[in-house]
This record gives sequence, C-alpha cells and structure tokens, in this order.
Amino acid sequence: MSTMHWPHPAARSITLRLVFWGAFTCALCAPAADAATWWLNPTTLTTTASGTGYLWSTLTNWNSLANASGTAAGAIPGASDDVVFNVTGSNSLSGNYALGAARSVNSLTVNTSGASSITKNSGTSTGTFDLSIGNGGITLGPNAGSVYFSFNTAPLAAQRIAVRASASSLPITNNSSSLLSFQSAVDSVVGSGTSTINITANGSGGITFLGGLANTSTSTIALVINSIGSGTTTIAGVPNASLFYSGGTTLTAGNLAATANGSLGTGTVSINGGTLLTSGSQAVSSVILTSGTVYVNDSNSRSLGAGLLTINGGNIVSLNNARVLPNAVTVGGNFKLGGGGSTLTLSGVVNLGDAIRTVTLGNNSTFTNTISSGGLIVASSSSGVTMTMSGSSSYANGTTLNDSFANNTLTVGHINALGTGPLAVNAGSLNLGTTGVSVGLLSGSAVATITTSTNAIVALTTTAATDSIFAGVISNGSGTVAFAKAGAGTLTLAGANSYAGGTTITGGGITAANPSALGIGSVTLSANTTLGVTSGTLSIGDFSTAGAATISLAALTNGIASIGGMNFNDFANTITVGGSPLAGTSTLVAGVSLAGTSGLTLTGAAVGNSTIALNGSQTVGRNTYQFTAAGNSLQLVTTANVLSLTWDPAVPSGSWNTTATNWLVGGTGSGVAFTDGDNVTFDSAATVAVPSSVDPGTLSITNATGTVDISGAGLITASTLSKSAAGAATISANVTVASGVSVSGGSLATSGALGITNGGLNVSGGLATLNASSTIAGGITVTGGTAALNVANTVSGAVAVSNGGVLSLGDTGGAGSGSISLDNGTLASTLASGTLANAISVSSGGGTLSGVNPLTLTGAITGAGSLMKTGAGEFVVAGSLGTISGPMSVSVAAGSSLRLTGTTVKYLSGTVNPGVNDGTLTFDNVSITTMGGTIAAGAGTIVVSGSSSLTGLTNTGFATIATP
Repeated sequence: MSTMHWPHPAARSITLRLVFWGAFTCALCAPAADAATWWLNPTTLTTTASGTGYLWSTLTNWNSLANASGTAAGAIPGASDDVVFNVTGSNSLSGNYALGAARSVNSLTVNTSGASSITKNSGTSTGTFDLSIGNGGITLGPNAGSVYFSFNTAPLAAQRIAVRASASSLPITNNSSSLLSFQSAVDSVVGSGTSTINITANGSGGITFLGGLANTSTSTIALVINSIGSGTTTIAGVPNASLFYSGGTTLTAGNLAATANGSLGTGTVSINGGTLLTSGSQAVSSVILTSGTVYVNDSNSRSLGAGLLTINGGNIVSLNNARVLPNAVTVGGNFKLGGGGSTLTLSGVVNLGDAIRTVTLGNNSTFTNTISSGGLIVASSSSGVTMTMSGSSSYANGTTLNDSFANNTLTVGHINALGTGPLAVNAGSLNLGTTGVSVGLLSGSAVATITTSTNAIVALTTTAATDSIFAGVISNGSGTVAFAKAGAGTLTLAGANSYAGGTTITGGGITAANPSALGIGSVTLSANTTLGVTSGTLSIGDFSTAGAATISLAALTNGIASIGGMNFNDFANTITVGGSPLAGTSTLVAGVSLAGTSGLTLTGAAVGNSTIALNGSQTVGRNTYQFTAAGNSLQLVTTANVLSLTWDPAVPSGSWNTTATNWLVGGTGSGVAFTDGDNVTFDSAATVAVPSSVDPGTLSITNATGTVDISGAGLITASTLSKSAAGAATISANVTVASGVSVSGGSLATSGALGITNGGLNVSGGLATLNASSTIAGGITVTGGTAALNVANTVSGAVAVSNGGVLSLGDTGGAGSGSISLDNGTLASTLASGTLANAISVSSGGGTLSGVNPLTLTGAITGAGSLMKTGAGEFVVAGSLGTISGPMSVSVAAGSSLRLTGTTVKYLSGTVNPGVNDGTLTFDNVSITTMGGTIAAGAGTIVVSGSSSLTGLTNTGFATIATP
C-alpha cells in the first residue's frame, strides 16, 4: 500500500466544517452498543476508490484491541466512543483519513508517527461536513506526527470547522513536537451560550488555526490557553468580520500568536502569563495584561483592540520595528516596556490608577499623551535606554528615576510632562528636551544629571512648598539650561553645576551647598526670597534683586563672589550671617561692581542677632561689629571686647570653660560664658574645675573669706595672677602667667606647676606658697608678707626681701641659685638641715637669718647693713665661698647661734653682738683681714677657736670671750 503525502497546508486555501459536540446522535453511524475505545486497524485499512485516503466507514479498519491485526470485523466508532490512531513503526500511516459522512465520537487521539490529514470524502463539493468531538477533546500523543484537519478539494464557502454549543468545553492537547493544524475556521453552529476551547501544548509542537475562530448567530467561542511546552498556538486567519469570535481569550501559560488583523476576535484578551505575539490591529474589546509578555510586531500605529488596555503587570515589547499603540491605558500594577530592541510608543491617555507604579524599561519607550492619577517609578533592565514623555500630564504623586536607571535618560517633550508632583533623580539623566519641564519637588543623588540636548535655552522649574536636596549635576549639554525656583520651600543644590542660563528665585529659596551650585549664569531674587550659602564662597554671574530679598550666609567663612555686578536695587535687602563671631575682617559679597545698597542691613547670630545698617556699627556683648562697603565688596569688621567677669556667687561649685554660664559681667546681671581673653575675678569662696585649657586676661582672686579652690587638667594661661584680701586660694591646676604674680593679702598656695614668663613673683602682704617646682622669670620680690618656697625652682632675675618681708625656704633651691638681697628682710629656713649656696647681700636696712634647724651657708655674705641671726638652729658660714665682708654689724639673738668656720672675714666693723641672753657667735679658724668696732653690751658668748683672733674689737659690754 502506498503512502500519500499532502503539500504543506499553508499552501492551500480551503474550508472545512468540523463540529465538536457533547451529546450528539448520528443516524448514519453504526456505533457499538456501549462506549468503547476503537483503534485504527494497522493491517486492514481500506482506501477510497480514488486511492487518496483511508475510509472511516470501512468496518475492518477498526479494532477494539490496541494495535491488533486480522480480519475480524470491527465497528464504526460512535458518539460515546474514544478513537485512537495508533499506527507506528513499519506500519506507520501517513496520509488522508476520509470521514465519508458526519461523524461523532467522544474523543480523538492521534499517536500515528507519520503526518496525517483528516478530510471529508474525496470529490465532495457541496454541503457541510461535520466531525463531532465530545468533551474528551483532541489529543496528539508524544510521538505523533503532524495532523491536519483539511480538505482535498477546492474551497467551499459553507464548510467550516465548528464547535457545537452543547459541548461547553473542548480540550485540544498537543503533547508532541509536531503540528496540529485546523486549516479552516472553527465555529459553533447550534445552541446558545459559550463554548470554550481549552488549548494545552505540552511539547514543542504547535497548534494552528489557519481559518481563525468564529461565532454563529446564537453562540460564541472562548479560547483558553494554558501550555507548559514551547509550542505556539497560532491564529493565522479570520472569518468574515461579522463572525469574529467574541467569547474572549485567556492566556495563562504558553505561547499565543495572532498573526492577522482581528484574529483575536472581539472579546476581552486576558494575559495572566505566557507570551502573546500580535501582528496588525486587533478588534478585541479590551486587553488585560497581568503577567507574561505581549510582543507587537509591526511598525504601524495599530491598537491592541478597540478598547482599553489594562496593564496590571507583565511586559509589552516591540519586535523588529518601532510600534505605536494608540490604546487608552489603565495601569493596575508594576509593569515592563520593551526588551525587543525597538521603540514602543504609547500614544493613548494613561491612567495610573491612583497609585505609584514602577515601569521597567528594556529599550526605548515613549509616552505621547496625558498621564494621570498616581505616580511613576522609572527603572531599567538595560543601559543606553531613553524614555520620552511628551504629553501634558496631571499625575501628582511624582516621578522617581531609581537606582537601576543609571546610564539611561528620561527626556521630556512638554513643560508639564512630569505632572505636578515631585521629581527624584536618583540615577541616570533628565534631558529637558526643547520644552524644559516644571516639577513640584526636586531631589536627587550625587550620581544624577540634568541637561538638555537641544540648541535652545530651556528651563527647569520647581514649585514645591517643602524643602528638598538635589545633589546631582545640572549642566548645559548641547543647549543652555536655566533654573527657576518657585514655591515656598527651600531647595538645596549640592552639586558642582555648570549651567549658564541663570537662576531665578521667585518663591522660597535656594541654598548653595557647593561653591558652583548656581552654575555660571546670573542670579535674580524676587521679594521675600532667600539665597543661602553653606559651603565656601559661591561663584555666580551678575546678581540682582527684584524686591526685598535675603542673602543667608551660614558662617562668616561663607560668601558670594560675582564675576559681574552686584546690584541690590535699593530695596530693603538683608544679609544674615549665622555661626559664631569671627574676629577681624570678613568679606560677605564681592563683585566687579556694587550698587543699590542704600536699603541694605546685616543681621544674624554672627553679629549677636543685632541689626546693622550699612556703614553702621553695633556692640553686642563682648564684640563690636562694623558693616562697611569697601570698594566693590561688603565687609564685616568684628572687634572683640574684653569683658571683666566675676565668678557668680550663686555657683559655689562649677566648671570654668567657654560654655558654662557661671560668670557675671561686672559682678551683676545674669550668667554669661567665659571667652578666652576675658579678665576674671573670684571674689567669693568657690570650688572651680578647669577641665580644659582657658586663657583669661587677668586672673584676680579677691575673696575676703573662705577659700577659692581651682583644680583640673586644663592649663590656665593668664597675663597676670593676683591674690588680695584676707581669704585663701589654692590652685592645683598648672598656671602660666605672662606678666607676673602678685600677692598682697590672704594666702595663695600652688600645687601645680607655676610658669612665670616675665614680671616675677611679688609678695607685698599675706602668704604665697609654692609647693610644686616652678619657673620664675623676673625674680622674686618680697616687700611684706611671706613667700614660702617649699620646692626647688628655676629663678631668673633678682631675689630681694625688704620692708619686713620674709623669704622662707623649704628647699635649698627654692630661690634658685642667684643672690638673695636683704634690706630689712628675713631669710628664713624651714629645712631640717641643708646647705644654702646662694650669696646674701645685706643692705643698710639690715637683714635677718632665721631658722630653728641647722643650716650651712656657703655663699658670700656681703653688705654694710646689720645681720641678725635668730632662731634656735645654728647657721654655719663655711666653705671657700663662705665669706663675710663689708662694714657689717653681726648680732646673734638670744638662744640662737651663728658659727663662722673656715671662712674669711674681710672686713668686720661695727657691733659684734652675741646676744643678750646667751646667744653664741663662734669664730672657728676664721681668717680676719680687718676687724674693728665694739662688742656690744650683752651676756652672750663669743667663742674664738683655732687660728681666729678678735684683735681690733673693744668689748664694751658683758660678753664673754672664750677660747675652747
């Protein structure tokens, strides 16, 4: 038996009626009594008389056993039977199955591995030919060859493939890699209601409807596709337009191709997954895209149906050619546009559904009409993509170019293209096109850019009433960008901008957080607007005001430098300066020229919140401020005034720093903070902590009672330190004094290092005690009171004690190494013992050596005054340098002792007084060069030993001169 091969069905134009049904009785058939499965007999197939196929009506062609063979007569399958074409292997069937008459079966399964065609009888040229399939549907097995429902005659207008309305659902399943093709229109012919064709392609083979799907006057067809394979369901043709199927199309998974105008019928197309490929215009009432992808594949402006395009998700892609979709669009979710390499244009109005939607771009996309009701987040899955928005839009929830939009561009083609809401450029670029754009709030990151590609001046306008920051860069591009700020909010520009079209502020303000924030163009401020500067000196072009405006400088380190003129136009303009005062001259604004300053005033924290007219001055607190015009600049000259502060008696314990308000100005008023350079006084008892360094001018301690205790790790650096009045003061902090320390009353005790760089230590009364090694430049002067030096010190300059003053040494290095001058002064020792090497000079006022413990003096003692030794301790003048010279009277008080041993007395005249009550003056191996005078009245003892001789002295008293 020969095998028949048909030409590819696409090469023929034919029609066929195929009736799918559910409950149908065929009088021409001889069905088995009960439902059965009938297998096409692989060995007894009978061809038609013309040899073009295999007759359905031949009984011996059927067998009720799978793959059975033999001569036993079978039965023609009936309406309740399932039919299987199962010819495989060497008996594989490839050819035409001729129905011969209307046939009714429950299902048809084709497993035949060769290509098959199911046709009407050969040679029939009239009438309608039906194959009725019940709810079991049509199935191609996994290994089946292609199956064509077709004719072998010329086209017949009355012949179609039809779904009977009584079969509410017809499954069509292709499990193979082969094609299942319906080469004529499929429709419903009886009954009413909707018959649903359920398509499933589980393999790589497709299902093709070459004649399309059609309604009848009383019933409709709906199409549902839910495929998991790679095969495509194709609707490649259409019936007469009046018969377009209207039951709708639902795509849940798999591939659907509509390749002719109107091939998707007139119902609603719902895409919940999978892929839809369309060519040409479709007549559907609406399209709902929830998931999956719609590919549009021609360059014409053709709609996806006559009605609304609803996008709840998914992706729309233009393949090969730029495509315009004129549908009105309602958006119900986030969606994608593009990815096919061609530009997709939505030219209908777009409603975002009162929500913020994310659109992700795969390639260039354009919106040419109004966008309303919601907001847009623009993302991208590619680089080099341009999104163009050229309609006049009204959506109010803003536009955001998110981080994924880097290396992509949003281009506007209408001033209202971005609606009335905020614009956030977090990545990518905004191209202002030929129209510029107006937005509400402008914000953006440092990686964002705004520019233009047109050879014109275009404006970026912001109108928000709230504050925002744009950190990106605004530049000219191939055109010129101008910036206009309206609305009550303040916009901070933080990028290094280079646009040249100028900046106009008609509402709110702009804060320049970069010296180049306003580009290189002119700046104009309307009334009640503000230009702020927070970073360095702002560089601009010409500057002018069109009303009473404000320049706000964050600190005196900020300013404005114009490469043109600064014209304030004689309005009541204000410059405000924040931050702290800065001593010296600060340039606020400068330009090539300066004009219209008559109404200008200066205020702000940096001038103590005072208001200063140009060329005026104000003194606030510790500073005097002068606001002046110098040449073409405006300057502030700040002179610091030193305050005289007194520690607040209401603060018995507190910190001395530059923030604590523990001081009173002149001793009255409310508390103020200390500033370095202020003169400070402590006039009442207090415990004061110095946590960090302070630099007062003068430091005066005048408390009459109690103790002022100053301690802490901070260094006190003062010009002078003085202590007066009867109270006590203790300082354990380190102190540096530039011009001397004076003590005139009470007591001052230091246990921290005292550094005196000039002026020395001066004691005129009271007690000054040094308990930590100190450096004293300028010497030590004691003209009253006592200076008690209990540690070794470094002293430069004279040490002089006079007028009854006392220099008390608790360390032999207490007065340094220089000479000590006594002129009615006392040098006292509190040492247990020791050797003092300092030279001592005794002036006419005399001097006293005092101590209760022994002390050796190895320095020269000179002078013409009288020298008295008091105290129980024996002072010994000894050593090669231990000499006494000059016309000097030496006295030893009762109970005291002065020994001269191994010394040289170069000249001793006057009175030698050993004391009234047993004072002792001892000469032990003393070399006397010249001696004269008298031994005064007294009962003391003069001891002469060794080689000493008192020749030249006249004993006028009762002193005992003894030789041991």
